[in-house]
Amino acid sequence: MKNQIKTIFILGIMGTLFAGYLTLSKLFTGSCALDTSCPYFLGYPTCLYGLVMYLTILISSLLVILKKYDKIKLMKIIKGVSLFGIFFSLFYSYQDLFNCPGCSFSLGLPTCVYGLFMYIAVFVIAMKK
Repeated sequence: MKNQIKTIFILGIMGTLFAGYLTLSKLFTGSCALDTSCPYFLGYPTCLYGLVMYLTILISSLLVILKKYDKIKLMKIIKGVSLFGIFFSLFYSYQDLFNCPGCSFSLGLPTCVYGLFMYIAVFVIAMKK
């Protein structure tokens, strides 16, 4: 379990940095950093929600590593947030991939797809006993 939580922590760092970069770029420049579509949810760019979810995963995994609070509750938080992140990013990945014919993506795929991959990895790792 120790290596699994460290892997989740590293994925949390990666997701936080990625979503943070996209969020800061969008909020301060008004455009997406990677020239991709930037969907909005409730008036805010979706990358902001990704940042909040990855920060939650990062902080929860850090608390597990530091042996703070209840490990079982923190793992439930990680599982719940990553599962929600899967559905959230899956919805926007689908929109980007199939509702934007002819769109080109600077990283080959929409940024939501990369977030989806990381959420799936976190969820699968968290589900292991």
